[in-house]
Formats: sequence, structure tokens, C-alpha cells
Amino acid sequence: MAAMQKFLLKISLFLVLLFAADKGAYFLMVRFEDQLQDPRLLQIIQGEMERDLLVFGSSKGAKGISARQIADSTQLTTHNLSYNGGDLSWQVFLLKTVLKFNAAPQTILLTMDDPIEFYDHENYHFPSYNLYPLAHYNHYNNALISIEEHSPISRYFLTARLKAGHFNSELDPVAAIDSVRPDGSQLTQLYSPQKLWYGYFKYEPECDLEYKEGLLAEFEQICRDHHIQLILIYPPNFRNYNFAFWERIHELTGPQVLHHHYNVDDPKYGEPDFYYDADHLRRPGAEYFTAEVIEFLREKGMGK
Repeated sequence: MAAMQKFLLKISLFLVLLFAADKGAYFLMVRFEDQLQDPRLLQIIQGEMERDLLVFGSSKGAKGISARQIADSTQLTTHNLSYNGGDLSWQVFLLKTVLKFNAAPQTILLTMDDPIEFYDHENYHFPSYNLYPLAHYNHYNNALISIEEHSPISRYFLTARLKAGHFNSELDPVAAIDSVRPDGSQLTQLYSPQKLWYGYFKYEPECDLEYKEGLLAEFEQICRDHHIQLILIYPPNFRNYNFAFWERIHELTGPQVLHHHYNVDDPKYGEPDFYYDADHLRRPGAEYFTAEVIEFLREKGMGK
């Protein structure tokens, strides 16, 4: 009898310690919400991302489209949800998350990365590190479990969701080029420390991954199911343009999808001052290109 009581006492003590550790883990994670340098995922899951128009994409969308400029010019409430390195798997996850916790937008602009949209590319992936600071939310933790970055045990114990960064007193500072503005955009006035050369990058359809093409189809279908007008945006690069890439995406998408390609005949897009590097616009280039997108929206009867 005494042995049984000892055993039950140890079990009770263990459960109390486990409960205390889990509570401690929760408070460690929650305190990061006040320190987030990019609050967009928090705004989404708290239902604060209800807009007329949302911009999705990778760093090309983040640095190449000004959501505030669109809002000011069209009177459409607009936010930029483009994330550095985010590929189509990330875009689909993000869209599903937005729609789960917020009303659907009227319009989505999705930027296309010429020519690597469907490639297996080291800098183009599911940027899961964005979810770590908010892993105390089950929705984000479940996403980390699905890509095997968190154990299924983390469904039951918050301590299993902790990362080393949660024990730092401050979050790592974000580079100036990656700082997120209140509208979600990441426009920059900076120049790359690397010399800018006009380049050539050929589109090779044989490098396309079928599952990534399927992700674009899934993104399109979700928009259709929620009566969202999807517009695919093709921003400029400081290099050759690939008509074959554009044509391929036209082939893969339905007639209800709209497309806006930057004006390849406009000599302004050949000005080095417009670019941070061959893939990304600086603020002057982004504002110029955004003005072109705004005109396209107006031509389609969107906004004022």
C-alpha cells in the first residue's frame, strides 16, 4: 500500500511539473507576439486580414508591389502577404489560412517568378521559420507537424513546440531590406553591395516539377470556390524576359484568370537604378511597376 502511494505521489509530482513546464512554455511563446517584427501571420490568425485585395508572392511580390499605393489609388483596402522565399506550397497554405480565419478578399494578385516558379530551387521553398514564433497556435503547429518539423507530441505539449529562439530576450534584428511596412510590403531604397549586371536566364520547361504546377491549379481552384478574382502578375527582372514561361502559365490556367505582364517595351525597365539586384526592384522601380498594375486594375473595372 505504501509503495502504491509513493508511486501515485511521483506520478502526481511529475504531472504537476509537466503542467508547470507547459505553462512556462506558453508564456515564453506568447511574449513573442509583442516583439514580432512581421505581424502578418498573427493578424491573419486573429481575423484582422479582411481586405478587398491581397498580394501573394515571394520576395518579388514583397519588394516589387506597393500595397499602400494600390490602396491610395483605387480605394481598395489592400495588404501585401508576399514572403521572402515563399513558393507555391507556401502560397496555398497562406491562402487557406487567410480564408479559414477571415472573409475572402475580392481580388488576389499572385506574382510569378520568371523562370523558377515550378523549379526545385534552393531559395524557393516553404519558409517554415515564419511559423516558429506563433507555434502556440494549433493551426501553425499543425502545419509544422505536417512537414515533420514538429513532433506529433507537440499537439499535446507546448514544450515540444519551443525553439532555441524562444529563450532569447530579444528577437534577431531584421535586415533593413527585409523590414515589413504597415501595408505588408518590403520596398527598399537600398542598393545591393554586388555589382548589377544585365543577365540571361533561360526558361527550361523540362525543369518544371509537376506537383508545383498542381499547386498553382490548387490555388486557382480555391480562388474560384470562394469567388475571388485571381490575377497573375509578372514583375520585371534586370535580364531577359521569357515569353515561353508566360505562355506556359497561360496554358496551365483557366480563362477566368487574368494576367498582367510588365510592359517589356518600356525602356524604363532597363534602367539599373530601378533594381536592387537582377531579381528585385528598388522602391522607385516598385512604385513605377505598381502604377502599371493599378492602371490594369482600372481597365478591368476594379477600384476608382
